[in-house]
Amino acid sequence: RLIRGHRDVFDALETKFAAWVGAEAALFFANGYAANVGCLSAICDASYDVFIDRLAHASLVDGVRLSGARKVYFRHNDLVHLGELLAKSKAKKKLIVTESLFSMDGDRAPLADIAALKEKYGALLYADDAHAIGVYGETGGGLAGHECDFRMATLGKALGLEGALIAASSRARKF
Repeated sequence: RLIRGHRDVFDALETKFAAWVGAEAALFFANGYAANVGCLSAICDASYDVFIDRLAHASLVDGVRLSGARKVYFRHNDLVHLGELLAKSKAKKKLIVTESLFSMDGDRAPLADIAALKEKYGALLYADDAHAIGVYGETGGGLAGHECDFRMATLGKALGLEGALIAASSRARKF
């Protein structure tokens, strides 16, 4: 879009993807790296504390770094540690960042439990669903669901295509 402009096919793709994964809206990107970096650097600024899983993909780490937010690592899938860090945070704006399915270890994030912490501490939740989309879920729509405020899904892995999408609420898409 930046180079060639908006096309109706982008609207169609975003609408169909959002319906597939049960989201209000979606936004198309060239690839997963661009989606994570672009979305995280647009959502966050220096007023945010971002709590990121220690084993999160480099694109997630880069997005947080470029946003100017305070990056706080929590031990991999350690909800007690994440809860302690969230409780200590003085920031009014908080975001938790994780992958739904970690590519290197093959384990899953406990998204429902992370979502409970999100609610308790007034945070947002961003999940990279790149390795689950097209493989997991009732219709192949991945592991991340409505508990996540932002869900990134790349089209270049199980789906064998190009590009990536961020699923979110209509309000969040306007970021």
